[in-house]
Amino acid sequence: MKRFWYGVLAFAPLVSMIGYFVVFALIMLVIFALGMAGATDENLLGQMAVLAMIIWTWLGIFIVVAVDIADMVVFTVLAVKNSQLDATAKGLWCGSFFTFQMVAFPVYWWIFMRKSQ
Repeated sequence: MKRFWYGVLAFAPLVSMIGYFVVFALIMLVIFALGMAGATDENLLGQMAVLAMIIWTWLGIFIVVAVDIADMVVFTVLAVKNSQLDATAKGLWCGSFFTFQMVAFPVYWWIFMRKSQ
């Protein structure tokens, strides 16, 4: 069961990034539609839409970064504890977690954790 949750955690940064951009695009479409409908800066609805975009931008960045940092910590600990890897491979995996982040987590999970040992 742990492998399943590690798999969810491995793909969490990708899912959070995609979700962030989908909601951001929807907010931008609302702002565009309000602009086409004649909403001006004095219009409260237009101001609320812009405020929602600003808040979502910062909240989304925080969520994506927090999930990515949590993944780096978890997968670095898993790589260090992995008995199948020698010291060089452990160092390379930890470096790839830091460098390639969102791509390296699913790859590590696929190679080492997907199948039962």
